[in-house]
Amino acid sequence: LVLDPKRTEFLGLRDWPNVELVATRVPDQVALVHQIWLEMEDRYRRIEEDGADESDFDPILLIIDEYRQMHANVKAWWSGIKVTGMPSECPVFEEIGSLLRMAAACRIHVDLATQRPDAEFLKGETRDNFAARAAAGRLSPDGAQMMFDSQHVGVAIPLNVRGRGTMTGMDDRPREVQFLYTPD
Repeated sequence: LVLDPKRTEFLGLRDWPNVELVATRVPDQVALVHQIWLEMEDRYRRIEEDGADESDFDPILLIIDEYRQMHANVKAWWSGIKVTGMPSECPVFEEIGSLLRMAAACRIHVDLATQRPDAEFLKGETRDNFAARAAAGRLSPDGAQMMFDSQHVGVAIPLNVRGRGTMTGMDDRPREVQFLYTPD
Protein backbone atom coordinates (compact mmCIF):
# COMPACT_ATOMS: atom_id res chain seq x y z
CA LEU A 1 0.00 0.00 0.00
CA VAL A 2 1.49 3.33 -1.06
CA LEU A 3 0.70 6.95 -0.22
CA ASP A 4 1.99 9.12 -3.06
CA PRO A 5 1.56 12.84 -2.23
CA LYS A 6 3.34 13.87 -5.45
CA ARG A 7 0.63 11.84 -7.26
CA THR A 8 3.03 10.62 -9.96
CA GLU A 9 6.01 8.94 -8.27
CA PHE A 10 4.42 5.50 -7.83
CA LEU A 11 1.85 5.30 -10.63
CA GLY A 12 3.93 2.59 -12.29
CA LEU A 13 3.49 0.36 -9.25
CA ARG A 14 -0.29 0.11 -9.69
CA ASP A 15 0.09 -2.94 -11.93
CA TRP A 16 2.77 -4.69 -9.86
CA PRO A 17 1.95 -7.96 -8.13
CA ASN A 18 0.91 -7.53 -4.47
CA VAL A 19 0.51 -3.76 -4.76
CA GLU A 20 -3.08 -3.25 -3.66
CA LEU A 21 -3.38 0.51 -3.78
CA VAL A 22 -1.45 3.66 -4.67
CA ALA A 23 -3.34 6.51 -2.98
CA THR A 24 -2.71 9.87 -4.62
CA ARG A 25 -5.62 12.03 -3.39
CA VAL A 26 -5.56 13.38 0.17
CA PRO A 27 -8.93 11.88 1.25
CA ASP A 28 -7.78 8.49 -0.07
CA GLN A 29 -4.47 8.78 1.78
CA VAL A 30 -6.20 9.66 5.06
CA ALA A 31 -8.67 6.80 4.56
CA LEU A 32 -5.86 4.35 3.81
CA VAL A 33 -3.93 5.24 6.97
CA HIS A 34 -7.14 4.91 8.98
CA GLN A 35 -7.88 1.52 7.38
CA ILE A 36 -4.40 0.22 8.27
CA TRP A 37 -4.72 1.61 11.81
CA LEU A 38 -8.07 -0.22 12.18
CA GLU A 39 -6.40 -3.40 10.87
CA MET A 40 -3.66 -3.03 13.48
CA GLU A 41 -6.24 -2.56 16.23
CA ASP A 42 -8.13 -5.66 15.04
CA ARG A 43 -4.95 -7.72 14.96
CA TYR A 44 -4.15 -6.73 18.55
CA ARG A 45 -7.72 -7.58 19.56
CA ARG A 46 -7.37 -11.01 17.93
CA ILE A 47 -4.06 -11.60 19.76
CA GLU A 48 -5.53 -10.52 23.08
CA GLU A 49 -9.00 -12.10 22.85
CA ASP A 50 -8.63 -15.01 20.44
CA GLY A 51 -5.08 -16.14 21.16
CA ALA A 52 -3.84 -15.31 17.68
CA ASP A 53 -0.10 -15.20 17.07
CA GLU A 54 1.90 -12.78 14.96
CA SER A 55 2.50 -15.58 12.45
CA ASP A 56 -1.27 -15.81 11.85
CA PHE A 57 -1.23 -12.50 9.97
CA ASP A 58 -0.13 -11.72 6.44
CA PRO A 59 2.49 -8.98 6.38
CA ILE A 60 1.45 -5.53 5.22
CA LEU A 61 3.85 -2.85 4.00
CA LEU A 62 2.63 0.74 4.05
CA ILE A 63 4.88 3.15 2.16
CA ILE A 64 4.37 6.82 2.94
CA ASP A 65 6.40 8.84 0.46
CA GLU A 66 7.17 12.55 0.79
CA TYR A 67 5.76 12.73 4.31
CA ARG A 68 6.43 16.46 4.59
CA GLN A 69 4.28 17.08 1.52
CA MET A 70 1.59 14.72 2.80
CA HIS A 71 1.63 16.59 6.12
CA ALA A 72 1.11 19.94 4.37
CA ASN A 73 -1.56 18.53 2.05
CA VAL A 74 -3.52 16.98 4.92
CA LYS A 75 -3.30 20.16 7.03
CA ALA A 76 -4.68 22.23 4.12
CA TRP A 77 -7.41 19.67 3.37
CA TRP A 78 -8.38 19.39 7.06
CA SER A 79 -8.68 23.17 7.44
CA GLY A 80 -11.09 23.14 4.49
CA ILE A 81 -13.40 20.42 5.84
CA LYS A 82 -13.09 20.94 9.61
CA VAL A 83 -16.20 22.11 11.38
CA THR A 84 -16.91 22.98 15.00
CA GLY A 85 -16.46 20.01 17.27
CA MET A 86 -13.83 18.28 15.14
CA PRO A 87 -10.26 17.99 16.47
CA SER A 88 -7.97 20.91 15.63
CA GLU A 89 -5.51 18.54 13.92
CA CYS A 90 -6.46 15.71 11.57
CA PRO A 91 -6.39 12.40 13.51
CA VAL A 92 -4.33 10.79 10.74
CA PHE A 93 -1.12 12.13 12.30
CA GLU A 94 -1.79 10.37 15.61
CA GLU A 95 -2.71 7.20 13.70
CA ILE A 96 0.61 7.33 11.82
CA GLY A 97 2.41 7.78 15.16
CA SER A 98 0.49 4.82 16.58
CA LEU A 99 1.40 2.67 13.57
CA LEU A 100 5.07 3.60 13.97
CA ARG A 101 4.96 2.71 17.68
CA MET A 102 2.98 -0.51 17.54
CA ALA A 103 2.31 -2.00 14.11
CA ALA A 104 5.50 -4.03 13.54
CA ALA A 105 4.57 -6.43 16.35
CA CYS A 106 1.54 -7.55 14.32
CA ARG A 107 3.31 -7.68 10.94
CA ILE A 108 2.37 -4.22 9.67
CA HIS A 109 5.45 -2.31 8.58
CA VAL A 110 5.67 1.39 7.75
CA ASP A 111 8.28 2.83 5.41
CA LEU A 112 8.15 6.62 5.74
CA ALA A 113 10.19 8.78 3.38
CA THR A 114 10.80 12.51 3.61
CA GLN A 115 13.33 15.01 2.34
CA ARG A 116 14.26 16.07 5.91
CA PRO A 117 12.83 14.79 9.19
CA ASP A 118 12.19 18.26 10.62
CA ALA A 119 10.79 18.30 14.15
CA GLU A 120 8.08 20.70 12.95
CA PHE A 121 6.16 17.85 11.31
CA LEU A 122 7.95 14.68 12.49
CA LYS A 123 8.19 15.02 16.23
CA GLY A 124 10.93 13.38 18.32
CA GLU A 125 8.86 10.54 19.81
CA THR A 126 7.52 9.57 16.41
CA ARG A 127 10.97 9.86 14.84
CA ASP A 128 12.46 7.65 17.57
CA ASN A 129 10.19 4.74 16.61
CA PHE A 130 12.05 3.87 13.42
CA ALA A 131 14.00 0.61 13.65
CA ALA A 132 16.24 1.76 10.80
CA ARG A 133 17.04 5.09 9.22
CA ALA A 134 18.39 5.67 5.75
CA ALA A 135 19.50 8.81 3.98
CA ALA A 136 20.23 8.83 0.28
CA GLY A 137 22.92 11.21 -0.86
CA ARG A 138 24.99 13.73 1.05
CA LEU A 139 23.45 15.28 4.15
CA SER A 140 23.79 18.80 5.45
CA PRO A 141 25.03 19.04 9.05
CA ASP A 142 21.44 19.89 10.15
CA GLY A 143 20.03 16.89 8.26
CA ALA A 144 22.70 14.62 9.73
CA GLN A 145 21.83 15.82 13.24
CA MET A 146 18.13 15.11 12.64
CA MET A 147 18.74 11.69 11.12
CA PHE A 148 21.67 10.30 13.09
CA ASP A 149 22.14 12.61 16.12
CA SER A 150 25.48 13.75 14.75
CA GLN A 151 26.39 16.65 12.49
CA HIS A 152 29.15 14.55 10.92
CA VAL A 153 27.44 11.33 9.78
CA GLY A 154 26.69 11.22 6.05
CA VAL A 155 28.01 14.70 5.25
CA ALA A 156 30.97 13.38 3.22
CA ILE A 157 29.04 11.03 0.91
CA PRO A 158 30.47 11.37 -2.62
CA LEU A 159 28.24 13.48 -4.84
CA ASN A 160 29.09 11.61 -8.04
CA VAL A 161 27.91 8.15 -6.91
CA ARG A 162 24.21 7.75 -7.58
CA GLY A 163 22.45 5.76 -4.86
CA ARG A 164 25.15 6.21 -2.22
CA GLY A 165 23.92 7.03 1.26
CA THR A 166 23.98 6.31 4.98
CA MET A 167 21.92 3.81 6.95
CA THR A 168 21.53 2.50 10.47
CA GLY A 169 20.22 -0.95 11.12
CA MET A 170 19.68 -3.22 14.08
CA ASP A 171 23.00 -2.26 15.70
CA ASP A 172 22.09 1.45 15.39
CA ARG A 173 25.51 2.26 13.90
CA PRO A 174 25.47 4.44 10.77
CA ARG A 175 27.23 2.97 7.76
CA GLU A 176 27.84 4.16 4.23
CA VAL A 177 25.72 2.03 1.90
CA GLN A 178 24.89 1.68 -1.77
CA PHE A 179 21.15 1.71 -2.48
CA LEU A 180 19.79 0.04 -5.58
CA TYR A 181 19.02 2.67 -8.15
CA THR A 182 16.18 2.28 -10.62
CA PRO A 183 15.61 5.14 -13.06
CA ASP A 184 11.80 4.65 -13.18
